[in-house]
Amino acid sequence: MSGAATMERPVQQADRVENKPAKVAAFVSLFNEVPVRDLIANLKTKVETFEIAGGVFPLTLNDADDAPNCYICCPTSAYIDYAIDETRNFAAHPLLRSALNALIRACAPLVRASGLDHQAQVNNWLYSTNPVPLLNRPTVASLRSALTARFTDRAIVIRSLNDIADPATIAVLKAEGFRMLAARQIYIFADRSAARHEARSRPPARDTVRAGRKWRFQRG
Repeated sequence: MSGAATMERPVQQADRVENKPAKVAAFVSLFNEVPVRDLIANLKTKVETFEIAGGVFPLTLNDADDAPNCYICCPTSAYIDYAIDETRNFAAHPLLRSALNALIRACAPLVRASGLDHQAQVNNWLYSTNPVPLLNRPTVASLRSALTARFTDRAIVIRSLNDIADPATIAVLKAEGFRMLAARQIYIFADRSAARHEARSRPPARDTVRAGRKWRFQRG
């Protein structure tokens, strides 16, 4: 097989996540019937149902002036406020901590100017990590077309993908012009449940841990 043929081979990815319409409807209904701040005290957002190409997703809408806001809907909080909070780990080194705080705060205007806080976020279950269903290219193309037509001034965001669990989805998002923005490092433990029937005939082994980078995507 030639190198060119190898490069053209589609990226493989297991489809482990299913958004059931009834669960999406119940989730959206909850956040429309009960004030959001009664459910999550530091969050301001609007939650809708978004249907495309036979799939259904919770969709959150946020405006730039919602900030400061919970980091799950506000990149300024995720990249700036969260980072500043993490400098507590350097409490024993006050000069270093002060320098890091100053550097992080200096980046805040750039993050705000990016427009990411003014967003429509697809598949946002309001968790720190939102497992994303497998998305193919026609679905992503339809998703992008529909959302950019409706939200001409908003960043279109899909959060919580990583290059271990979501390689095919990442590939089609990039092909459709979405940009990768690093979020944080995560750890993925190997699922050995499928091999449990072999455990009795094999010596015990340590679970595998792989470090991967978690990404958020913004339309290009």
